Amino acid sequence: MANKFKRKTTKQKILEFARLYSESGNPSQAAIAIGISPKNASTYGKRYLERPEVQEYLTEARKVVDVKTYASKERVLSELSGIALANISTFVSWGPSGVVLKESSTLSPNDLAMVKEVSEGRDGVKIKLFEKSEALKLLGMEHGMFQKNAVGSKENPLTIAQPVVLSGDSEV
Repeated sequence: MANKFKRKTTKQKILEFARLYSESGNPSQAAIAIGISPKNASTYGKRYLERPEVQEYLTEARKVVDVKTYASKERVLSELSGIALANISTFVSWGPSGVVLKESSTLSPNDLAMVKEVSEGRDGVKIKLFEKSEALKLLGMEHGMFQKNAVGSKENPLTIAQPVVLSGDSEV
């Protein structure tokens, strides 16, 4: 009777090592998972990492992760920008005759993403947008606009790192 279970080839084991390493980042764990004894796992893990086919696999795997990360990061930054730059007049209008909430069907999906809450109670309709100052702070930090202030206080530990240009008779 023939053996139903074929042993993996060295190439298959090495590619499996590369896949496991790309998930865990730990060469010893990846080596143990493909059948290397724990005693030799560190040595073989380092050797396998140097192999061209492993490096090629990892390069391709990083490209996929980079694309996903970039898309995800861009989406988050887009949402934060929308919140930071949201204008209340997109959602309501007001004047001498009162406040009028705009129809949600007239708002874009990006505009709708800026709305935290809409409710109706005994005091009328209430609309809340996500916190603008928090979004501005996060965007500023992402773009390196703030630095730790050596003389800052506990309440205000950040300072603007880029110069501020004032015009006219402004005082500093």
